Amino acid sequence: MTALPGSIPLVILDVQDAIDRPNWDEKSNPEYLAVIQRLLGHWRSNGWPVIHVKHDERTPTSSYFVDGPWNGIKKEVAPIQGEAVIIKQENCAFIGTELDATLTQMQVKRLVLTGVVIHNSMDATVRA
Repeated sequence: MTALPGSIPLVILDVQDAIDRPNWDEKSNPEYLAVIQRLLGHWRSNGWPVIHVKHDERTPTSSYFVDGPWNGIKKEVAPIQGEAVIIKQENCAFIGTELDATLTQMQVKRLVLTGVVIHNSMDATVRA
């Protein structure tokens, strides 16, 4: 991997146990978790900033239901001390969250975004 300036955070979006539910079986990249683990390991080994975005859905029938058994961040990419965790309730990680304020405070001009469900939350967040 090419070295990146340390001010570029890795933002990990919606990598929660919910993605293992049968309704999410059609993954375009079944190896997504190993790829995200490699990215995360690279960021951590360089001491670069990491931000986790966790979806807390209010709808009880959702895989990401806030009080449901599938809501937790996957243990393979769980945050460690010093890594920010942003809670979202909409598809876009910027709606109703502290993500923009966090990035502004960090004086971020660029970021690397990774996660799951490209056609949903990833797309909405990139567009914002």
